[in-house]
Amino acid sequence: QQRGIELGRGTVVDGNAIIQLHDVDVSKNYTIIVTYGGTTTYFANETVGPLEVLKLNVSLTPSVVNNTAGNVSIKVDVDCLFEENVNNGTVEIYLDDGETLIG
Repeated sequence: QQRGIELGRGTVVDGNAIIQLHDVDVSKNYTIIVTYGGTTTYFANETVGPLEVLKLNVSLTPSVVNNTAGNVSIKVDVDCLFEENVNNGTVEIYLDDGETLIG
């Protein structure tokens, strides 16, 4: 298997190495080559396998921040487990009939 560009490297601690990849296209499948260089105790090894990059899930938490008659303001927290702040996209609010856009 021909190796491409090295994406990252990490030190093995307690049987695991964590390598963070940045600027990876989401909703895409890759084939990766993973190598372990070995030590005086362990042989080197290499494996080829799939890497599926998925979009991140978000949670939505609405709350009323102003309840003046005829002028209600709703704050919607858009949270992601793996990021501090979600900064893109649009939030829409519908009545529970699923059709009427109210904000």
